[in-house]
Formats: sequence, structure tokens, C-alpha cells
Amino acid sequence: MMSRIVSYCFKQLIQPLRFSPQRDTLVQQLRLVMGHYNATMPQVLLVTALIFWTLFNQRNGWAMEYWSLGEVVTTLGFFWYGRRYLASPAAHTRYTVWLVIAGRAFDGVLCGSLAWIALGTSNLAGDVLIFAVIAGMTGGAVSTLSPVMPALVAYVVPALGLVALKTWLMDDPTFHALAAMIVLYATGLSAQAANNSRAAREHSGAGYH
Repeated sequence: MMSRIVSYCFKQLIQPLRFSPQRDTLVQQLRLVMGHYNATMPQVLLVTALIFWTLFNQRNGWAMEYWSLGEVVTTLGFFWYGRRYLASPAAHTRYTVWLVIAGRAFDGVLCGSLAWIALGTSNLAGDVLIFAVIAGMTGGAVSTLSPVMPALVAYVVPALGLVALKTWLMDDPTFHALAAMIVLYATGLSAQAANNSRAAREHSGAGYH
């Protein structure tokens, strides 16, 4: 049953893995993504600091330090590149698309790895915080990354996939059900983002599918 759910959800996730062949449309999509991400940069850094302050302890110390450093470096690096691209959006468009996809994939791995680093090392409130943060970050990605759908999928799949795997490996039927719900949540996010992306393309007059 679980394998069928995963197979169905995977097919739904990979359907939107394409972006416009039209350069002008790509520029518009990238400007939206860069603008969204740069606008939320201070909040991402603040959330990272709060997570570190709340979850850091002797059981996960060095891992939490490296995780927080990775989040800060990735966020500031993407912010810096975003400002450069917004200043001259016509340059290196295709290169920037793949850079955005790779960067969001790396950030998705960081996001999902939080469950492997800190889940079970704190109290119940800490575990709830981990799931809440990951759900919030992936949910927010629908608005920030949906203009470039492959970037959203590159972020959501590792972020929620790692969490689902971690909960599935925990020997408890409740966590098994939670893992299945996480996979369904990822599918729902992808479907919503695909609708947003389609609407944006139609609004821009690109007319491609």
C-alpha cells in the first residue's frame, strides 16, 4: 500500500519538471523567484537562529552548528546572487535557472536533514517545532518558488522526502502514518504550485504547457 502511494505521488511530483523555452518568460520567472526569496531573507536567518537556540544541546551540538552554518551561508549566498541578477536580469538566464534549481535542492537537503539531526534529541515540544518549521518552510516555497517549478520540486522532494524517510524508519505505526501523510503533503504542495505556475505563464502570455 505504501509503495503504491509513493509511486502515485512521485508521478504527480515529476509532471511539472519543465520550464519555459522562451527567454523573456524565463527572465520574468527568475525575477519573481529572486524577488520573493530576497524579501524573505531576514526571516529565514531569524528562524535559523531561533532553531539553533532552541534545539542545540550536547546530543546534537556539532551537527546543529554545521546545519546552522550551512543555512546561513546558503541564504546569504543566494541573496547576494539574487541582487546581482535583479540588477541585470537579462544575463546568464539559463545558467541562473540551473543554479537556482541546484541551490534549492541543496537547501532542501539541509531542511530535511534537520529531522535526522535533532528529532528525538530534545523534548516533545522540540520535535513538534521541527515538523512545524519544515512544514512551514516547504509550504512557503509554494509562493516563493512556484514561478520556476523545477526549483520548487528540487526543494520539496529532498526536504519532505528526508523527513518522511526518518519517520518511516522509526518503529511506530503512528510515525508510519505520519510518513505517508508527509508524502501526500508534498504531492499537494506540488499540485498547488503547478496551478500557480500555470496561471503565471498564462498571465504573461507565454501560452506554453
